[in-house]
This record gives sequence, structure tokens and C-alpha cells, in this order.
Amino acid sequence: MTLLLATGRQQSFARGVTSEVAVDMTSEAFRVSSIDWHALGFSQKDVDELVDVMLRIVASMLIDPPHPPCTNV
Repeated sequence: MTLLLATGRQQSFARGVTSEVAVDMTSEAFRVSSIDWHALGFSQKDVDELVDVMLRIVASMLIDPPHPPCTNV
């Protein structure tokens, strides 16, 4: 991510963050995780919406990084 920010390419990367491929890959990561989303009360639609929100947060942080930068991550 630092490389993207340093080269000024965060805008083009951020547009791809919510692409169909990115959504599919993130959804698969959620599906194979050890978290039992259904047992926690999440429907598949809820998980899909969570994936979308998380990807949009990543895109937002790429477009407008926090000031000052996060240090305890």
C-alpha cells in the first residue's frame, strides 16, 4: 500500500477495489475463514454487504490517507 501511495497510483487502484474480482476474492476469504457468520446471525446478504463496506473503507483510505498516518496498526 505504501508503494501505491508513494507513486501516486492510489486513485486507479481504489477504483479496482470494488471490482467484481475484488469482491469475489474478499467474499471467498470470508467464506473460508474460521468465523461462523451464520452462527453469529449474519445472512449471506449481510456478509456481502460487509465485504462491500470493508472494500470501500480500504478505497477511502487509499484516496485520502489519514492525517496523521496510523501508527499502531
